Amino acid sequence: MAPEQAQGVKVDQRADQYAFGLIVYDMLVGRQRLAKRDNPMSELLARLQGTPPSPRSINPDVPEHVDQIVMRCLQTAAEARYPSTVELVKALDRLTPDGHLRSDVHEVFVHDAPARPKWQFAAAGLVIVILGGAAGWLISNRGGAVVESPAMREPVSVLIADFENKTGDPVFDGVVEQAVTLGIEGASFITAYPKRDALRAAAAIKPGAKLDEAMARLVALREGVSTIVIGDIEAKGSGYHIRIRGLGPGNDADVRYTLEDDAASKADVLATVGALAGKVRAALGDTAEPAPTDAFTAASLEAVREYARGQELFASGKAAEAIPAYLEATKLDPDFGRGWSSAATAANNIGKRDDAERYYKEALAKIDRMTEREKFRTRGQYSLFSRNAPKAIEEFTALLERYPSDAVGLSNLAFAHNQLRQFDKAMEIGARVAAIYPNNPLRQNNVALYAMYAGKFDDALSWGIRTPRSHRVRFCSR
Repeated sequence: MAPEQAQGVKVDQRADQYAFGLIVYDMLVGRQRLAKRDNPMSELLARLQGTPPSPRSINPDVPEHVDQIVMRCLQTAAEARYPSTVELVKALDRLTPDGHLRSDVHEVFVHDAPARPKWQFAAAGLVIVILGGAAGWLISNRGGAVVESPAMREPVSVLIADFENKTGDPVFDGVVEQAVTLGIEGASFITAYPKRDALRAAAAIKPGAKLDEAMARLVALREGVSTIVIGDIEAKGSGYHIRIRGLGPGNDADVRYTLEDDAASKADVLATVGALAGKVRAALGDTAEPAPTDAFTAASLEAVREYARGQELFASGKAAEAIPAYLEATKLDPDFGRGWSSAATAANNIGKRDDAERYYKEALAKIDRMTEREKFRTRGQYSLFSRNAPKAIEEFTALLERYPSDAVGLSNLAFAHNQLRQFDKAMEIGARVAAIYPNNPLRQNNVALYAMYAGKFDDALSWGIRTPRSHRVRFCSR
């Protein structure tokens, strides 16, 4: 019973939110709130005075964002809860199956679109995925130097593992991986496997595991990723030696290539890694000449390190903590456009739309420094954020004309069509993303959801069954 019910005042659907919050509370931590009272009535009287202690304070394993949703439902004042059931459903839709905020997605809801039919709320547990966010925004420009039509190439997904920093200088922590990601995505058919998905898969194999070589092999095998990139950086005289290796999945000794080069100084490291990334692309079948903009450029390595730190936090589901790191990168390099855009994504993911709007505008003001691929993604993401689905479709369609295998663009384009209720088109495009990530349950889930919205229930069931058996229990329990 909600406090306003016990007090005999007027109630509305927010009383149901309160009951829902109590049910989930007890599901998470047991009926401990009752155990500390003489009887349910005394417990109710205590709740009239204030909210129960948060589930997370009782059990630290409760995900932070689940805790936030429950505690908002349990606010004593009805006006402090969600203004409508629709808003509560949206908050739930933002969660991953294991209860964390979707840090590798960028959800946007079109408030002025037709209301969702009641049957769609029955499927609230199925998440519409938008693969935006900082992890997907490390892009490079191919310019016009494409030798063959991008449409001729089969998509290649690459898992970039943690590089080993042997220099003893923390400024290189995570930096090489960022530059490699930027460089390999210079090829139209190559997409870096999302770090968030990789960490989630690693945690399922071994909680708390790092994405080192051994774990990256297992994750790649589990997720159906054919290529792993790993390496290290170490001091060499007054400069640095960088090594990159290409591996196959599994526990075998399948080392496909080893690339090495020296950087004369810190200032040369990013350019050297960019050149090596061009060779990685060639090893993966890219025949185009590396473009000068393939190298990760920033005013300082310190700026890149702060950005990398933000990426690590963001991929770990800590969007709120990632924002200060992104902003610190922009302080060190005010023209660092991808730092602003990543901060915008993180801010929007935690519901700080005003901050997100400000960061997006900063990113768009720095768009001339961005590469072609990043420009399309940034404008498209901002269009979704601004609830302008037609403009988002225009931007992501143009992106895919040049980079047909861009999983970020495909996911966002499918979602934009979904916002316009063009469910058949959303299903078609979603299937292309699922083909790039054949063992990823969220991609299969999206296609099933679009098919259901389109009224194609046999197709929805078929896509649901395609979810890998290793993921199926977690998938269905959502």
